[in-house]
Amino acid sequence: MPIRSHRSGFDRALSSEITQRSVYEGRRDLLRLMGSGAAGVALASWASRQSMAQTVGAPP
Repeated sequence: MPIRSHRSGFDRALSSEITQRSVYEGRRDLLRLMGSGAAGVALASWASRQSMAQTVGAPP
């Protein structure tokens, strides 16, 4: 959010003043874990499809 100052118009806050570093890093860790979970779900569904294809035989 721009903050009005008398001398130069608008001053902007530094990013380190807006969000604490621990919160920022925690958010990055959460996104990394969510991406890993999505990849795991996709891989599990693919693996189960492959195992079902191997166990199903020709009809009698």
